[in-house]
Amino acid sequence: MSISRIFINWDTPLLPQVARRLVERFGRGDNIDLGSLIAVVPGGRAGRRLRELLVDETGGRHVPPRIITVGDLPELLYEPQRPFADELAQRLAWGRALQSLDPTELNLLIQRSPDENDAAGWLAFAELLWRQHRELAAEGLDFSEVVERGTAVAQFNEVQRWQVLAEVQRRYLGILDELQLWDKQTARLVAIEQQEFTTDSDIALIGTTDLTKTHRRILNAVADRVTAFIHAPESWSERFDEHGCVIAEAWQDVDIEYDPSQLVVADGPVEQADEIAYALANLNGRYRVDEVCIGLTIDALAPHVQRILSECGVSSRWAGGSPIVRTSPCRLLAAAAESLVDDHTEAFAAFVRHPDVSAWLVLQDAAPTWLSELDQFISDHIPVRLGRWLSSGRGPSGLREVHRQVNELLEPLRGPARPLGEWSPPLLEFLDRIYGEMTFSAEDSAGQAVIQACEQLEQVLTRHASIPGGLSPGLTAAGAIRLTLAELSSATLPPPYDPSAVDLLGWLEVPLDDAPAAILCGVNEGLIPDSVNADPFLPDRLRTELGLTDNARRYARDAHAFSALLHARSQVTLISGRRDARGDPLIPSRLLLAGSADRVADHVRDFYSRRPASGRPPLAGVLTATREASGFSVPRPTPDADAPDVIRVTSLRDYLASPYRYYLRHILKLSEADDGIEELSAGAFGNLVHEVLSRFGTSAARGSRDAREIRAFLKSELQAVVRESYGDSPSMAVEIQAAQAEMRLEAFSEWQANWSASGWEIRFTEQPDGSEGIDFRVDGNRTVQLVGRIDRIDFHPAARQWMVFDYKTGENADGPAKTHLSGDDWIDLQLPLYRHLAKTLGVDGDVQLAYLRLPRDTNAVSEQIAGWSADQLETADETARRVIASILDGQFWETLDNEPRTLSEYAPICQDGVFDREVTV
Repeated sequence: MSISRIFINWDTPLLPQVARRLVERFGRGDNIDLGSLIAVVPGGRAGRRLRELLVDETGGRHVPPRIITVGDLPELLYEPQRPFADELAQRLAWGRALQSLDPTELNLLIQRSPDENDAAGWLAFAELLWRQHRELAAEGLDFSEVVERGTAVAQFNEVQRWQVLAEVQRRYLGILDELQLWDKQTARLVAIEQQEFTTDSDIALIGTTDLTKTHRRILNAVADRVTAFIHAPESWSERFDEHGCVIAEAWQDVDIEYDPSQLVVADGPVEQADEIAYALANLNGRYRVDEVCIGLTIDALAPHVQRILSECGVSSRWAGGSPIVRTSPCRLLAAAAESLVDDHTEAFAAFVRHPDVSAWLVLQDAAPTWLSELDQFISDHIPVRLGRWLSSGRGPSGLREVHRQVNELLEPLRGPARPLGEWSPPLLEFLDRIYGEMTFSAEDSAGQAVIQACEQLEQVLTRHASIPGGLSPGLTAAGAIRLTLAELSSATLPPPYDPSAVDLLGWLEVPLDDAPAAILCGVNEGLIPDSVNADPFLPDRLRTELGLTDNARRYARDAHAFSALLHARSQVTLISGRRDARGDPLIPSRLLLAGSADRVADHVRDFYSRRPASGRPPLAGVLTATREASGFSVPRPTPDADAPDVIRVTSLRDYLASPYRYYLRHILKLSEADDGIEELSAGAFGNLVHEVLSRFGTSAARGSRDAREIRAFLKSELQAVVRESYGDSPSMAVEIQAAQAEMRLEAFSEWQANWSASGWEIRFTEQPDGSEGIDFRVDGNRTVQLVGRIDRIDFHPAARQWMVFDYKTGENADGPAKTHLSGDDWIDLQLPLYRHLAKTLGVDGDVQLAYLRLPRDTNAVSEQIAGWSADQLETADETARRVIASILDGQFWETLDNEPRTLSEYAPICQDGVFDREVTV
């Protein structure tokens, strides 16, 4: 007998009609027992919906059928004689088979083969062969048949390559045979040859329009029990084969009709997402959320669509779910793997910054300041390997304790390579230590994601423990973790249930959905239908010869699904894009152009004459802004902030640049923390040079007029400072910067020798002490203590003249006059106020203020004297009194419309660069 075909008219959706037919066909009176029925659907979502519709049809008074997807059908119809190798075992067997080839054979497959112990590298190539094997076996073919039939294809020159692949396949099957395991695809072919397929159940094929040849041969063996439900009018029966599958040739010239008003042309992904929102608005509330579905032809559109809909107040559920590898437990394992590979500082910092590790450290009573200590330690020392520093007793005690605890946590995962399965117990114990004490509520979607991810990880690790020893590769814990995460790379977590959310579906799920209103986004060539033209093993012409899924077959499948979608819905909106996310141009789908030559010409002309919609009113009550105040507000200064008693002279430039940013830095003490520092910042480089010059200024060499003697001292001290601050083995970047500092100091030694020869003597270095200051009268009875540390003060005995120096290692060539004044307005008060600090050291009389520049251009090392008049210096003092009075009065409000060139670390707080930010604070 042949398979029974039933055509379901596509004027209405398929699944409700099939549910009704199943009850009528297999139900008997009040006894609606569908327990002996196997319902085969293309995907899990269609199966869940069919189950719901059967409940609706019978009022729940029925024995449900077994609802499965196509891939699960064969094993219900025969009895395997051996256990199947799981997917990982199959890939491992392919890897072993590859490694068993001699180098000459291997070179025909792989230009650069992985190292012998590179298990991950071999598995990557093994997966390519595993996928080819699965696809070919699904069509009843093995690799040797590609050689035989490929010669019929013009320019097929891969005979030797496929002969080697056939040998690898033979060895692969031999490896599994030795382990008493079966390859599932091959076992099905053997069962077909031995006529093992049989069943007492009825089988309903529902919307399965693209079955493999293996599935068809299996169904032929039980044809008398099979009914195919085909979503098309019976007048189209010649376009479907006896299994209910599309006949590729019969669909290449099919005429697909749609109303041009159904098509919307948008620009890029964001604009396409906007059009979805407008399409929903145009429904005018005629449909409930469960009566609308949105189809996406490419997963990358989902985030854009969900964001736009959320801004419009519409909840959505992306059926594709969220990747498991992005969950917290998987990110934790990835960070642990990086930390285990080496002791580099950035790997340790990334691991301890993982939120779940930070939470675990809290439970271990870690010092509350450990994270800021880590940031500061890295900023100060830029250690390549943090462990070398902390294990030697250097660093804050809280940070050292955290490092010890983390090492203890990871210790069971250290050690040489061992069989994959042996890592499962310590990895499970590691996860248990982090997550075992956590509790989550059922309403906590993030917590539920953690639970589900841990369950998936446990399943994978448990399978690893059961892999036959002959297949299990030798791996470190990091390798085992990466292999585990690779196994989960395509796994997703379902979105949380939300009855108020509109569904976002993959496009092939939309025709099987029974919502009366559908929106399909991304109707572009290459997406619908998809096409593969660059397969390294099986190009399209060879696919056609072998009977594999080729571009013609894909087109036929999608043409039927697209036609069914258009016919079965009362409301369909099609959205086609002009550009993809990279800005590359897109063309309309061939499905939009299917039909007669005249129709194609009309559609092409219509598509390219359209302009993306613009100038439309915002969605009333949804896209319209409803806030009177900006959403980007800047935090107000605290009115009762304590006025400082001590003010550093260098801080006043910050107030002159921005009172509010002064408040953030000097009142709230906010500073930027970064553990990703790999080289000395400009400030740290300047501090390095300053420290060397400070030591020179207090040494016996400070009075030398011999450039070589000065140079030797500076070089020796530079090496000492680098060693003290950055360790015996600093990073390459620090070594390069130290060499650059040495070049500047060499140039300084020449300048210093000449300066000393001209009669100048170094009298003070890094004075006065930072804890000492001067009382500076502001107004009335108010005084503050001004503090600061002057880099260097020189004296010329013959001229009875003083020179107050501030070292400058930056590239700004402007002298003190330009850096301190903007026109007649003071913008920096550092050098003018230094003259008051210098008086505490007995520096009085003829006092000059200057920069001593040590720039990258070593020929430009020089002094830059300010030359300000007494009147100018008096106005500087008046400016200082005014600024300090404002600080004492708490005047930090300002207009933020101008962004200063400095203090950029506060840009996020000040909303710099943000449109419509609040400018008055």
